[in-house]
Amino acid sequence: MTTPKFQVGDVVRLKSGGPLMTVQQATYADNIVCTWFGENNKRLSEGFHPRTLQSVGPEAIND
Repeated sequence: MTTPKFQVGDVVRLKSGGPLMTVQQATYADNIVCTWFGENNKRLSEGFHPRTLQSVGPEAIND
């Protein structure tokens, strides 16, 4: 079994764009659960295939 590319606490974004998200759960299957804040500061959570995500560097986090 290989280690997931993303670890809990990593900041990611969909490759197609969108909000910054925090990895909440990284599984060995094809599911990375991310959490972010939407409209009216509502906490949202969803699972994504790892190939749809990209890591975000510190320069984007501080914007």
